Amino acid sequence: MNKLKKIALFVDLSEMDTLMLDYIKRLDDIFDFQELYLIHFIQMEGISQEILDLMPSLGQPLTGLIEEEVRASAVESFGRKNENIKVYIQPENDLEALIEWFDRQKFDLAILGLKSNKNGSGIFSRKIVRLTNCSTLFLPESAKPHFKKIVVPIDFSPYTDKLLPIAEKLSNMANSDIYPVHTLKLSIQYFPFIQNSNKIQDTLVKEASSNFKKIKTKYPFLNDITILNHHEEKINVQIDGFIEKVNADLIIIGQKGKTSDSELLIGSVAEKLISNGKNYPILVVK
Repeated sequence: MNKLKKIALFVDLSEMDTLMLDYIKRLDDIFDFQELYLIHFIQMEGISQEILDLMPSLGQPLTGLIEEEVRASAVESFGRKNENIKVYIQPENDLEALIEWFDRQKFDLAILGLKSNKNGSGIFSRKIVRLTNCSTLFLPESAKPHFKKIVVPIDFSPYTDKLLPIAEKLSNMANSDIYPVHTLKLSIQYFPFIQNSNKIQDTLVKEASSNFKKIKTKYPFLNDITILNHHEEKINVQIDGFIEKVNADLIIIGQKGKTSDSELLIGSVAEKLISNGKNYPILVVK
């Protein structure tokens, strides 16, 4: 994600679309996007038979009606017709076809709404981020259109070197403060039975601090690292608590971690953060 020029925004014809369009409009002043695609996936099982029966009398296909609605939302948010804003309606309930089209477009970033639990399950969003090759920004309903404070969880894996250049770019463009955080991984269920557990924990803290010093020489813009070692809490709970503590506007997290079983969005840290209806944006980097 070296540039942010071609952006994909998934819309669902809800009030969330307006919130996301307004968010993008404000960020455009910072990033100067060149193309914005508004994408809608028609899920036929969500359309009643009564509406389907009315389609022939409306004078145009359902895709045309939806495109008009999406374009009207864009005009309302951006104030005028913009040739750099394009609309794509997936005409059939075919997710595989949508993913194939999406990957051919070579988007720099995909943006999806992150609704609270009471308003949406987020199943479609999680499918998109699993199946596409694009980094994804999840926007909650309460997202603020600025990046003053950015949290970056790091585990000193190769993905750390993918996250920090992005954090640096955002820091330079949006005048952001970057807060690196590392969570010690000492299995909760075994912790009470490990002899000299305090010594092991101290060793892990020293190791993390030493690794961070090396990273700091390469990325001097970073604030001092925070090391979380509340072994009685799950990693996502610790990270979530830290984000709330610093009142962060964004978290940047990698698709994969240090080990193959820590792939994000497949039942681990990022998926738990996303599925719990948080009130901060989450950028998942691929």
